[in-house]
Amino acid sequence: MIHTLKYWGVLATSQVAGRLPSSVLYSFADVMGDVVYWGWPRGRRNTIANMRHVLGHQAQEGEVRRVSRHSFRNYLRLMADFARTLRSPQEYLDHRVQVSGWETLDAAIEQGKGTILVGLHMGNWDLAGLTLASNGYKVNAVMESFASPQVDHLVRSTRESWGIRCIPLRSMLRPIYESLRRNEIVGLVTDRPAGPEGAVVQFFGSPSRWPIGPAALAVRTGAQIVPGYLVRRPDNTFVGKFLSLPPVPQTGDRQHDVQQLTQAIVTTLEEPIRKHPEQWFMFRRMWDDPLIPNKT
Repeated sequence: MIHTLKYWGVLATSQVAGRLPSSVLYSFADVMGDVVYWGWPRGRRNTIANMRHVLGHQAQEGEVRRVSRHSFRNYLRLMADFARTLRSPQEYLDHRVQVSGWETLDAAIEQGKGTILVGLHMGNWDLAGLTLASNGYKVNAVMESFASPQVDHLVRSTRESWGIRCIPLRSMLRPIYESLRRNEIVGLVTDRPAGPEGAVVQFFGSPSRWPIGPAALAVRTGAQIVPGYLVRRPDNTFVGKFLSLPPVPQTGDRQHDVQQLTQAIVTTLEEPIRKHPEQWFMFRRMWDDPLIPNKT
């Protein structure tokens, strides 16, 4: 019953979102973002702790909290965008999205071994996938499952109707390898705190443990890695960019090569986070820092 209510709630939200003026919709999303910010202490604490690292020691505490609060607001705007795209996805492409660096993506595809598009929990990743698919690229996106089967089916079927093939996270390896062998794009969102199996990297000047999945796939298959992002402008249009990784020599030592490539990915992805910290949606701690109190 709970899952069914969630499903109908999403559909109802989509119907309402599709009819509201954008200014009203985003104002409501901002209010709900503030509600979540104040009503979810753990997420608030984690976000503030992360932003202290991103903004640096010179940032005033008020600025850290302001950016953290706006991260919640932008995340709710992302949810509002998705609700609206359930009705009219093409609206979000017409004159609203500007992307640069296509030559970087095309050069990776020309290598013929598949492309791993590495993204962040940032901006609007659904719209990024829709933009790729609408431009004729074969896109496969690794997707975490929702607790509600009905909502999971709705989100998955919506993305697939846009031309994005969804790969379940729980059984992703074989479909990923098959997609890369077909020289297609595999999209991975990689910014999440990893366990002991992760690689310890320098992230904004402090050690953080990141997943090695994209680097390990690239080392094993020869696929090219292209980091990318799509963020919101103040007028609620979007701008994105495909980024180039610095050269990372392959030594034949798999563990060493994966470590170095993971560090290169993290260093490259610092750029969009540094420029747009209020659009980075990381509600789990990316740094294990005992100096940062748990009560905020």
